[in-house]
Amino acid sequence: MSAAARQRRARERRRAGRMVAAVEIDELETVETLIEAGYLAARNAEDRAAIEAALSELLAALVALDQDEGE
Repeated sequence: MSAAARQRRARERRRAGRMVAAVEIDELETVETLIEAGYLAARNAEDRAAIEAALSELLAALVALDQDEGE
């Protein structure tokens, strides 16, 4: 991806109120938890993109849960 495309994606993300966060995790424990919670298929346990997507989905669910409780 070109620098211009990365910059464009970053601007679009900021406009949408989103951010990329680097978070240090215990990979094995996190993957096991994601599988047990149903966010990640066991066959994708070594697929970094799938793990990242599962973490994003889990965080979105937590935010939605918090918003539901506030109503």
